[in-house]
Amino acid sequence: MKIRVVFLDYDQTYLNRLSSALSEREDCSAEIYSFSNPERAFETLREIGNCIFVVSDRFEVDADAVPKGVCLALITEKRAIREIGDLPAIYRYQKADAIFQEILAVYSGTFSSDVVEMEAHTGKVANAGVYTFLPCGGGSGASTAAAAFALRMASIGMVPLYLNLERFGTSEMYFPSESKTHIGDLLYAIRSKRGNLPLRLKSALSRSEEGVYFIESCRAATEAMEITAEDVNTLLEKLRDMGKFDCIVIDTDFLLEGPSLEIMRQATSIVLVTNGEPSSHMKLERIYGAMEIISTRDEVEFPSTLLLYNGFSSKTGSTEANVDIAVLGGIPRYEGASPKRIARRISQMTFFDTLI
Repeated sequence: MKIRVVFLDYDQTYLNRLSSALSEREDCSAEIYSFSNPERAFETLREIGNCIFVVSDRFEVDADAVPKGVCLALITEKRAIREIGDLPAIYRYQKADAIFQEILAVYSGTFSSDVVEMEAHTGKVANAGVYTFLPCGGGSGASTAAAAFALRMASIGMVPLYLNLERFGTSEMYFPSESKTHIGDLLYAIRSKRGNLPLRLKSALSRSEEGVYFIESCRAATEAMEITAEDVNTLLEKLRDMGKFDCIVIDTDFLLEGPSLEIMRQATSIVLVTNGEPSSHMKLERIYGAMEIISTRDEVEFPSTLLLYNGFSSKTGSTEANVDIAVLGGIPRYEGASPKRIARRISQMTFFDTLI
């Protein structure tokens, strides 16, 4: 998609640096104009039509004087505020990518898809594989394994997207971000059918230094609890349609109903994560039995399902689970490290490559 952004700011050095950073984006998705003179800025607004006008809050701009088809936002030195008056506010002292994300979020809520030129697919297949990691009991490390798999895919040249849809989970544990757009915001856009959803999706994407794309998880557990199977279906459809990703990695609760079941149905592969303890084996066997019943009763065809032993210790656990599931691999127990560091350590294991 190609959007036009007109900046009006008193600091010419800041404008030059920001304009340069945004113009050099890999996706070339922004056409940037920058001014320190209000009259010249307004002349350009009248010439180019539909665009977003980002103005320093030090200028006094009459919103009624802004031409029709122009979305107005303020850029400010005040941190952690979303609005000034009735206008959206963007914090000026953050990375250019974070500023661009906020611009896209504002823009997507203003213009429908018929006034935004959509970009061509990047060459990725629109039916990117979905890889779902599910825990067989609390503390099994499914979230860490999912993050590690996404990191592994990035390390071998793939373009992965990581989604944490757990009720009490958070993507920030593995992929910190400055984005103000969360999965809950996207779900609202899906349900309300307002604004430009493809552009909203693009504005929500963050990218880790290793090359993993991700979207911030829901702000609160209640948002995640309200996710429906229909929401999941629409979200995955729109993400695939972007044609940007080789694979979508989903970390979610194991509920065998509603959105959890829909994710399993759409998955290319399901990875059940356990630690091999006797209690975990008992839960795994009950889970496997429930999957067989649902498959027969509801005619649900589950995809390829694999077993991953995480935090495994031969002293207290075993790989002798009474289920007919192939084993993907085993991860030793790591002590005294953060989940982020553990995920990056696990990502070096090559057995993940067999999933693709």
